[in-house]
Amino acid sequence: MILLVLAVLIPGSMGLYMELSGQTSRLPEIRGCTRIEIEYRPSILQSLFGNPMKRSLLSEEEESYLRSLTSIMLVDPNDIRVLADEVESAEYQGISRKPIQAAEYAVITCYVGSKPRTSFVIWSSQLEIKRGRTLHLFRNPRFPLCLTQLRPQVRPFENRMYCAQTLQALRARMCDAMDAASTYPSPTEWCDAIERHMRATHVPESVIQWSFGCPNTRLDKCHYALNPNCRADSAPDTVLLFETKAGWNQSGGPELFSFDNHDPRGGLVLLNDGTVRFIRTEEELRQLRWK
Repeated sequence: MILLVLAVLIPGSMGLYMELSGQTSRLPEIRGCTRIEIEYRPSILQSLFGNPMKRSLLSEEEESYLRSLTSIMLVDPNDIRVLADEVESAEYQGISRKPIQAAEYAVITCYVGSKPRTSFVIWSSQLEIKRGRTLHLFRNPRFPLCLTQLRPQVRPFENRMYCAQTLQALRARMCDAMDAASTYPSPTEWCDAIERHMRATHVPESVIQWSFGCPNTRLDKCHYALNPNCRADSAPDTVLLFETKAGWNQSGGPELFSFDNHDPRGGLVLLNDGTVRFIRTEEELRQLRWK
């Protein structure tokens, strides 16, 4: 009774009363909506490729295209159902009166016909609903993956980014697996050496399984090759790892490079200093330092 009186007398205290009395804010109702707009703030380009390393993987035309994608519209009932399933799986975290802290986030607006039914915000794994001056927070760790699935026009660029991250992780593991003389693993067994080191350091098998492949071509075990002419003390811009067709312990030069793992066509190279570049033409490939 005291809590109810306080809720009536004190402005903005109803959310606190709901939480203390065991009630929680209802999740937004998505099922039955015919259209959902996902608006990215400030843009998809900023959300996915905010730092300089990521932006270096894009051409000017690709940057312009992603900058133009400020929102994505869902009209397919299957897509709406996917989002509804994940929203309904979110767990209530409580209330807050602090504004959103994230630099990038998505505003979701759900419509029935032309009329908006509900609106909420998702950033990372968090969902926020505003009720008066109170923010109700829900959490679902699958939100980032869900939003990725719902934007197929962006997926090729996301996969390019994830492929670059895979290459950088392989370089870090190669450094971890260096011998006492601080040399990279032998070109004839570099994959084996990384795999042995990962098992010795108790990396889960599920992680090992996904550590050698480009996200676009997961059917085989490894889609990268080692440049045998690159040593730990080689020039920083020497090619160390690069994309190729499926294999294991592959090593060689530009003759093994593949442009076919990505769409738009091209492939990634990782330089000795950790820089990743997306190569689109034979001319760009020839200009790289291989020795």
